[in-house]
Amino acid sequence: MVMLVLLIMMEKLLIEPKEAELVQLIYSKYLSGQWYRSIANELNKRGYQPIKGTLFSTTTIKDILHNKIYAGYLKYAHYVDWHTKRRKGKNSHPIIVKGDHEPIIDEHTYQAVQERLELESRHPNCNHTGENALTGLLRCPECEHQWQQIM
Repeated sequence: MVMLVLLIMMEKLLIEPKEAELVQLIYSKYLSGQWYRSIANELNKRGYQPIKGTLFSTTTIKDILHNKIYAGYLKYAHYVDWHTKRRKGKNSHPIIVKGDHEPIIDEHTYQAVQERLELESRHPNCNHTGENALTGLLRCPECEHQWQQIM
């Protein structure tokens, strides 16, 4: 897990209040239109640290926003082979069930974040060759994605 928000005590997940507030802040910032990098930078400036004691990164923020456990769900059978983690052993259809633990993020907020994440994932990858003088400088005022030169 990215950060220790829920402690496992006697087979029950318990919420750590300070970390829960941080997760709620991340979801709130993302819903207000901030991007992974700006959220990570703000948390780092405020002195927050993820569980590993490093700095927040875009990957850390992304993982937190995608994590179903904060909305009260549990995921089982995430890996086909427990010993083969990372990219190789992932199950494309894990079992997701409503957990007994109290959710940190309400269902409406979680779904709104997932919708924005889905929208953003539909943007094509940009090839920034640097041939145009404005490459990487112009951004859409609504979604902040870089504009592309179409020839």
